[in-house]
Amino acid sequence: MKKRLADIVEIKSGKSFREKPEFINSDGCGLIQMRDVSRDGISSDLQYIERNEVNENQLLYFGDLIFVAKGRTNYAVVYEYEEPAVAASFFFVIRPDKELVQPWYLAWYINSSEAQAYFDRNRAGSSVGNIKKSQLERLEIALPDLSTQSKIGELSVLLVREKELVAKYMAKKERFIDGSIKCKIL
Repeated sequence: MKKRLADIVEIKSGKSFREKPEFINSDGCGLIQMRDVSRDGISSDLQYIERNEVNENQLLYFGDLIFVAKGRTNYAVVYEYEEPAVAASFFFVIRPDKELVQPWYLAWYINSSEAQAYFDRNRAGSSVGNIKKSQLERLEIALPDLSTQSKIGELSVLLVREKELVAKYMAKKERFIDGSIKCKIL
């Protein structure tokens, strides 16, 4: 069964600022900017803004998705923190109805080749490109039962973790080989 994204989630725009935000040391609200997001997830090293600059309905909750709407690569990641944070205006915040769709499955599906082909066909703008909210809402999502969604979501999380571990292993291997070679020639 397929459903339009708009039928199973709430989609909101990220927070816009009239002026450049003023950052504080901590104890505020994390601001998620483009540099904080990659296909592998959201950095835990955020800059903070005053909590009173953020409306309650702009706050992210554990299990919300952040969708990169601007640029040539559009993807989603799950917000996996309990601390208060808000996404900047480069993003759409997707809040899934957890009785219908599991967040990690939804992120996997949005990042799948099928959904990415949809975004490629519907991206507006010639140089930077962006996905409009209406286009995101029309994305058709395949919805297996929640148990299957959960298993797919778990596999997707494990794949990201495996990529991280392989990258760390390769970096250590390169350092080892470089060190070994230097010892032999010096």
